[in-house]
Amino acid sequence: MAIAEKEIRPGVEYKQRESISFPELGVEIPVYDIRNLFDHITIAQEIAKGRQMAMFGGVWGGFQGVRGREESGNGYLKWAKKDRPKEAKYAVMIPPAKSHEIIDWSLVHEDLRFLEDPDSFKSLWGTHGAYLHVIAPVRSDAQFPDVFVTSPDEYAKRYPDHPRISSSTAAFLWRADPYYERFADLVDRFSNSTTHIGVTSLNKHGEKPPYTFEEFVAHLRDGKADPREVHLVVRDSIYEKSEALGSHTQIKLPLVDEEGVVKILRVGTLSPQGLERSTGITTRQMPDAKDVRKVPGVDIDTHIRAMNQQIQERWESERQVVSGQII
Repeated sequence: MAIAEKEIRPGVEYKQRESISFPELGVEIPVYDIRNLFDHITIAQEIAKGRQMAMFGGVWGGFQGVRGREESGNGYLKWAKKDRPKEAKYAVMIPPAKSHEIIDWSLVHEDLRFLEDPDSFKSLWGTHGAYLHVIAPVRSDAQFPDVFVTSPDEYAKRYPDHPRISSSTAAFLWRADPYYERFADLVDRFSNSTTHIGVTSLNKHGEKPPYTFEEFVAHLRDGKADPREVHLVVRDSIYEKSEALGSHTQIKLPLVDEEGVVKILRVGTLSPQGLERSTGITTRQMPDAKDVRKVPGVDIDTHIRAMNQQIQERWESERQVVSGQII
């Protein structure tokens, strides 16, 4: 690890900035921390430009700003998953207040239609503190990038053992975290047009992703990810200590012509039991649901809760910084 020149601002104590160096490629990737409020500005500006970052959230993922109907450029999302089947669309990291407006609630089963209430929908993420993918139908008139939208035919190819669905869907990823809410707000403020944040685990299709920082750096060094396609790295100094390692739980809201039950398509850092306890919603785990925790079968809900408590306590102590000293 090389150390880049530190950034100086009056009245703020800074550690020297980390960077990951690849002299043979002429590449040096700066490393930031989502728990450093001053880092948010740079991170958000880069994403607003469509730049690509690797960020930690229980598993290392690749994130890129996407505008318009089509995927932008030949960047990380295309490079990282060049062998990814067309039907395996990317998730979009988006606050519930925004994804709520993209969802076609008329296509959601009446038993779950109460989620059309914005506060009820937000509560899917609000109490457990884990990342959660929510798959839901997309409005046909939504100005939403095609790279995130799964058609019924693509869904059938992706999940051949599931009943066919009748509407296009998208996977909305979020976690209730004030630092992420602020980061997402800054992306909007720095963007000249609507920017959606595409995300996928940082690994070649079909291979295991890196769960720790050391594994992530090894992926870059071993050619499993291309350092030239990662413009910045964002660590999480709280999450990395939590031992809550894994990719993210994925659920699907039922459509009007399906059985009125929320289906779990993938088991991640939030267990099905933890999801039910925190939301009060009964779920059904699909037989082909993969367990994408670093250690399959191990419940890490308590680690997530402890981590979330630390985050909230830190945020409360930094409110004055947010409101008075920086944008």
